[in-house]
Amino acid sequence: PIETATEIDGFTAENGIISRFTEDIFDREDWPETLYLAKHLCSMSYTLETPSALPMEQRIAAHVEAVKTMARKLADLPEANT
Repeated sequence: PIETATEIDGFTAENGIISRFTEDIFDREDWPETLYLAKHLCSMSYTLETPSALPMEQRIAAHVEAVKTMARKLADLPEANT
């Protein structure tokens, strides 16, 4: 299920999405992957996570479906069809 907390890892979230980072989040010693990517390589990234309490097969299936869904959505973008 989508995380419904209004705060995730100390950041404001809505419907499981942390949509805006401020520059002060980069002033840290630890670098979660998405923050490292945002700071050094790209302006947007997606982190897909599943609840650790779920059985591994269910978590894998959820990740596969999420990636397939994202690929279909990206393929529908006008830029993808040029």
